Amino acid sequence: MSDDHTPTSNPPADPPISSELEAALEQLHPIAAQIVSQLNHDDSDPTKEPYTMDPEVLALLGPGIEQYIGDEDFESVMRTMNAVVDAFKTKLQSPQLAASIQQILEQPHIKKAWTDLRLEQDPEKVQQTAREFAQFSHTDQVKKAPTGSEGKPKGAKSLDELGFPRRL
Repeated sequence: MSDDHTPTSNPPADPPISSELEAALEQLHPIAAQIVSQLNHDDSDPTKEPYTMDPEVLALLGPGIEQYIGDEDFESVMRTMNAVVDAFKTKLQSPQLAASIQQILEQPHIKKAWTDLRLEQDPEKVQQTAREFAQFSHTDQVKKAPTGSEGKPKGAKSLDELGFPRRL
């Protein structure tokens, strides 16, 4: 034992990364690996979330995503970020971290860029995104508006039935 009373500190342990997670990361945009590398993992207290991220790191995530707006990788980044949010919310039992990341994705300029990109895409790709979202949100059907030849859905009212004046 030394006479030196300086405390020793152990470096934080890297979060455990399973082979399943490594395989999933290979299929996602590299931003997912950057997020994983910044995670704090502590499952010693079952009352707390096992995964957290320092607020300073979370603050950098928005600008990190913004740099891809208008870039060909933006769609991949956003799909990856949505997958990351889903993983934290469900499989990794860290809903507060998921909500913090979701808040960043819902910043007006990021959300607008994502919406604009999806509107530019061809109809088949939009339908594929809708199917993926339905699967992501655990709903069994993709909602769509009726076309001109289809009748209104059950319970829907026409504008005439609402009594709006024809002219203002």
